[in-house]
Amino acid sequence: MKILLLGVGALGSTTSFVLSRHFASTDSELTLILLDNDSVEERNLFSQVFSPLSLGHLKVDAAKELAKQSPAVRVIPAHLKLELESLPNVEAFTAHSDSPVNLIIDSFDNVASRQLACKLGELYECPVIHQAVSQTDDIGYVNWTDGFTTDFSHHPLLSEGLIAPTADPTKRKPCELVDKLPLLWNTALSTIHSIQFYRGLDPFGHLVGEDGVSGAAPLMKVSWEVTSFTRRPRPFRSII
Repeated sequence: MKILLLGVGALGSTTSFVLSRHFASTDSELTLILLDNDSVEERNLFSQVFSPLSLGHLKVDAAKELAKQSPAVRVIPAHLKLELESLPNVEAFTAHSDSPVNLIIDSFDNVASRQLACKLGELYECPVIHQAVSQTDDIGYVNWTDGFTTDFSHHPLLSEGLIAPTADPTKRKPCELVDKLPLLWNTALSTIHSIQFYRGLDPFGHLVGEDGVSGAAPLMKVSWEVTSFTRRPRPFRSII
């Protein structure tokens, strides 16, 4: 399976770390492309999986080192900024590999970048799964792109801090608090479980049939509403 992970910040770095370990533990092949254009700063060490040894390094390179788990897991860093003008560059970068992108994980924290993630999904003709955590409350979401709305002008989550209206870092609320760690990890785990269900597998990598026990399963897109210590499947609708 080839996954393109967009954004290697607090949620994205945690997801890359958990995702690589999950695939390694189930002996499943994974090509993970990490896309981000930032470097590791000291303030990132509180809520992101990087260590002090990563300071000053590109986030995609630091995350690659952390994600090395087994020969079955291949990690490709892409030091690129996702903008409308750069979409052809991203597509060209991922086209060099030997298989198409099967899934995009959107870990961005602003509307403009999330919309570009949807455009990438259209280019690759693959599903996009969005993940987000609130900056103000103990709540996170994992949501598939189907039904994804691009009209955020009056979206309540703009005021709740889940998403920012622009990609301008001066207008974003960074998720740098230690008390967000349980929420970040539980949201990342929910994303991994959504991917497993989509692949027709349970969280342990076993085939799940229509009866929930055995046999080939249809693709299931399970979304989640998450807190630091709980999560529940949500009806199939868009909220981010």
